[in-house]
Amino acid sequence: MTVIDGFIKRGFMTGDASNVALTSAGIAAQAAATARNPLPQQYQYASNAPIFGDRLFLGVQVVSEALAGNNRYVPVTSDWQVQRWVRAWYAQVHADLPAVAAELTTAFGQLPGATADQLAAQLVGHDYNGQDGQFTALQNLAAISALAAIIAPQPDTYPLLTALWGGPRALVSANTLACVAQVERHVALADIARMMRRKLSTVNEYVQVYAILVRPLTPALFLTADQIATLQRAWAQGQRSYKELLAAVPESDFVPVRIFQIWQLRKGV
Repeated sequence: MTVIDGFIKRGFMTGDASNVALTSAGIAAQAAATARNPLPQQYQYASNAPIFGDRLFLGVQVVSEALAGNNRYVPVTSDWQVQRWVRAWYAQVHADLPAVAAELTTAFGQLPGATADQLAAQLVGHDYNGQDGQFTALQNLAAISALAAIIAPQPDTYPLLTALWGGPRALVSANTLACVAQVERHVALADIARMMRRKLSTVNEYVQVYAILVRPLTPALFLTADQIATLQRAWAQGQRSYKELLAAVPESDFVPVRIFQIWQLRKGV
């Protein structure tokens, strides 16, 4: 009910909760929300940009209000996990809040001007409410990723911001790394599942996630030379879907074909 009421007030819907219809603005917003857009080049999965952004904006607000001696304000995010992280971080830095501001100033100075302005426009602090909503989620991913790229190689220069960020996220789990190590020793997936005491479906997922996020695995780990040649011919003829490729090598299975797909799509990565 609250969401519908919000859409009506924003002009995206007309009517009431029992009988609503999209307006032209609502139809346009719906189309924009469902459109598929490429991630910005600056974005890196390891930067954990969405979480870092939430922590940054709340951290800046907390420091700003503390420097102004104000302890009664509405936090910019109600996310309990983010609040808990920033609360723990603030307990470590509260004795030297000007140092936080100094690190931010230095880091923003290393960003391109437009990126620094974009982030600064969204900061909320004492007597400053920013200009939230001015930028798209993809633009924010790019800006936060750019800031993380500055902080990451200089933890000694930015110890307080590094602590607020939390550092890069691991691309894959330790179990995934252990699984792939066995795969590259030519151990069968079913045997790996037994060794790791995991379901075969879980091991299959480990292999695919590694191939997508870290580096493509050579199809030769799963397929014979003749099978690879057959799949390459099918690929060259425009047969790119899983079903089409599996039909070309029906004696194969899900993971080998999927690994071939990933290999083809990520050539040169």
